[in-house]
Amino acid sequence: MDRDFIPTFGVEIHAELLTNSKAFSPSRAAIAKKPNINVNPIDLGHPGQKPLPNKKMVNFAYRLANTLKMQIDPIILFDRKNYFYPDLAKGYQITQFYNPIGRNGFFEIVKSDGTTKKINILQIQMEEDTAKQIIKGSKTFLDFSRAGIPLIEIISNFEELSSIEEVLLYVKQLREQLIQIEINDGKLFKGSLRIDINVSIRENKKSDYGTRVEIKNLNSFANIKAALEYEINLQELTLKNNQIINMVTKRWDEKELKAITMRDKTAQKNYNFFQEQNINPIKLDKETIESFNNYEIFFVPEFRKKYSKLLKQDQLELILENKNFTQLFLRLFPDFDLNKIVGFITSTIIGVVKKDNIENPKYDLELLAACFELLFMNKVTKKEINHLIKTSLLGEDITDLIKQANDKKQLSEVEIKHLINKIFMNNEELINQFNTRPERVLKTIMGQLMKESKGKINPKDANKLVSKFISEKQNDKD
Repeated sequence: MDRDFIPTFGVEIHAELLTNSKAFSPSRAAIAKKPNINVNPIDLGHPGQKPLPNKKMVNFAYRLANTLKMQIDPIILFDRKNYFYPDLAKGYQITQFYNPIGRNGFFEIVKSDGTTKKINILQIQMEEDTAKQIIKGSKTFLDFSRAGIPLIEIISNFEELSSIEEVLLYVKQLREQLIQIEINDGKLFKGSLRIDINVSIRENKKSDYGTRVEIKNLNSFANIKAALEYEINLQELTLKNNQIINMVTKRWDEKELKAITMRDKTAQKNYNFFQEQNINPIKLDKETIESFNNYEIFFVPEFRKKYSKLLKQDQLELILENKNFTQLFLRLFPDFDLNKIVGFITSTIIGVVKKDNIENPKYDLELLAACFELLFMNKVTKKEINHLIKTSLLGEDITDLIKQANDKKQLSEVEIKHLINKIFMNNEELINQFNTRPERVLKTIMGQLMKESKGKINPKDANKLVSKFISEKQNDKD
């Protein structure tokens, strides 16, 4: 970034809500393996079909508005955004333009040194998704299973994000917040969280903001960084050559590594917004609002501020990208060693999920905490704990297995030494081989120890005793 220019960024986040049905129809809110399976005449705008708002969509929008400390509109109203595009069968999108559910909120981003910056959010609004475009060669296919899936659009203040680093922190941490309040899965790669960014630059000596260029549907943090760097450099070059920056909408081409213009940026007045006449104004009653407010909100900025000096950034991100990991961490800390807790989550649990390719793991916090305690107290081996965790994540009850592990009497140090001595008496040549083949000797002895003890020893403790025994025997010979 040339120091003669100042960048500004505005971020629009479209988050698919984790509801069972669509925004305004009873269709299942999911994209199936086969296209055009979850489709309803309401999604396609067939004549005479009237939309009915999804209560859970409103609940989730209200929850997010509370999380972002917004002014919440007491009346729920919807509008039509009219435009023609192949993925919009009705010729309009049901959204909120005149009366968004939430206005004037904020979200704090927390930097690696623990300092914070408040990012003002102009509004959030409920709307429906469009169909999914699938491009194959020169042809474009449409999957209307996505049409009508409920979305929340989150619009930041354009003037406050002033670096690519801040944009990345804002998107990453707001993504974590959506996951923690259980309204979105945070999966950019599959399109359930989509990022549009407006980019402009201005010369240092000028106060007026530059012309905005919008880059749509950025689907990874790497692409966000690359696209913003590309666009800033392009705009700088344009201004240095005394050329005009046009207000356009672009898409990021991962293969070409450049932003490609799609169309001129349409002004709001061209959408011909007007109130959706098929949905009456909805006033939330006191009982409904109280039920919405019963949800206990977990605030990501508070967690980050508290633990940013104790945990590395990648550890924080791994813990916060899954609500189950966050709750497990809070349950175990500070009663147990911090590094062991983090290792258990980031290496053991995640390791099992990846190694065994578990697609939909079932997290039972009680059982996972019990597994950690077994491991922490050296009552099970690493292999045994991996088996327990895998079994639990597959949805099976491991309560009895945990009880057996807890009840299993471990041999005392004296008993283990007795077994070691017995094994070496029958294998005296092993001591002589230790200097040249230490790993082989240890492996042989440990295997016999596990067999003789019927698994009633802790491998870590036994390993130390075997090494000590060999060392003493060698000293005796000297």
